[in-house]
Order: sequence, then structure tokens, then C-alpha cells
Amino acid sequence: YFRLLESLEKFLDQPPLTDRGRKTAQKAVARRLAKDVGRLRDAVRAAEDLEDAGSEDPAALDEALHEVRKSAKRLRYAGEAAEPVLGKRARRLAKSAERIQDTLGELQDTVVSRAHLLELAASAQADDESAFSFGRLHALDEQRAAEARARFRRDWADFLDDHS
Repeated sequence: YFRLLESLEKFLDQPPLTDRGRKTAQKAVARRLAKDVGRLRDAVRAAEDLEDAGSEDPAALDEALHEVRKSAKRLRYAGEAAEPVLGKRARRLAKSAERIQDTLGELQDTVVSRAHLLELAASAQADDESAFSFGRLHALDEQRAAEARARFRRDWADFLDDHS
């Protein structure tokens, strides 16, 4: 028991810190957030490259934007966790990331919904039933997706304005 107490006291007096452990929390947390911001920027750049190339595969763009959403979600949670150390800056970053995450979440909802509607339409057609209503719902979801993509572009521009 006494050896344990002695070793604990020694540990507290001379903690075995790495170089990273000797840095201030603000520097370490800011560096971690910067990496997550970089990850988000890379994901957006990949999606923009697909869009700029005029990809014939809309599913590839949807998948790339889903990766952006996941990066934004990661940044949001990192920003929320960093708030006690970095304060208002981290809170603003988390809110901006949340806005992107929410917008792209709406887009992802339409991706899933449209795929399901196509399955329902095919099933209805195979059963000699009308698939018209499924097509109309699909078209409405395509419109919602276009609106979400446009909103994302605005959200991203705002993010760049606020966090460059």
C-alpha cells in the first residue's frame, strides 16, 4: 500500500509526459480542430471536383456529399468538445458544422427515399399496378435534393467566410 502511494506521488510530481503532453491544452485542441477542418475541406473539394467534372453518376456526387456530412459531423462534435478550452471560437465552428451536417442530412434522406421509391415503383409495375404516384414522389424528392445542394453551397460559403 505504501509503495503504491509513493509511486502515485512520484507520478504526480514527475508525470511521464510526451512532448505533445507538455503543450498547452489550447494549442493541442486547436491543432486537433484544424485537422478536422482540413478533413472537411478535403471532402468538400472532392465533391466539388466531381461536380466540376460534370460526373454522369449522380450517385457518386451524393456519396461524396455524404462524406462531407460525416466530416462535418466529426468537426461538430470536436468543436463541441473543445468549447471548454477554446470557448466562443469552438462553439461557432461547431454551429457552422452542424448547419452543414443538417443540410446534407436532408439531402441524404432524399437519397434513401428516392431509392426506396424506385423499388416501390418497380414492384408496382411488376404487379401491373400504376407506378405514377411513386414517380411523382420521386420527382418531389429530386427537387428537395436540388434545394438541399443549393443550401449546402450557401452554408459552405458562409463557413469559409466565418472560418478562413
